[in-house]
Amino acid sequence: MSLSTLTRERGTSLGTVFGKFRALVNAAITTGQTLNADFDVSDFDLVTVLASMTGGAATDLTVTVFPFETDETTPLIAALPVTAGTAVFSAGHVAQAIQVNVTGLKAIRVAVKNNNAGSETVDFVDVFAGVTGTDF
Repeated sequence: MSLSTLTRERGTSLGTVFGKFRALVNAAITTGQTLNADFDVSDFDLVTVLASMTGGAATDLTVTVFPFETDETTPLIAALPVTAGTAVFSAGHVAQAIQVNVTGLKAIRVAVKNNNAGSETVDFVDVFAGVTGTDF
């Protein structure tokens, strides 16, 4: 397994650190197929995933986040609960934004599934991560 490391940047508020990474850019995805991207989130508490895909309805795209077991090579079969999320359709593209708590985890797998009847293209999957609280 190869984990993508989020690019660390400094925020403007209290010197906070956040991470970001863009994956699965212009990736072909067939009907019912799931594409995965794995990320190291060991320094973060909260992850926001933004995904965009060509499609015809908001339900064409499903984004799910799975934690890895302590061996850091096996993704758990149970997904992390979504703390906030939305999916929209506009101008031939489906976009979904979800947020999950990753406190205490080393790695996650972001799974993007095409529920459309035809093949589509994943425009991108962006992962942003940060820390919560005010003890910086």
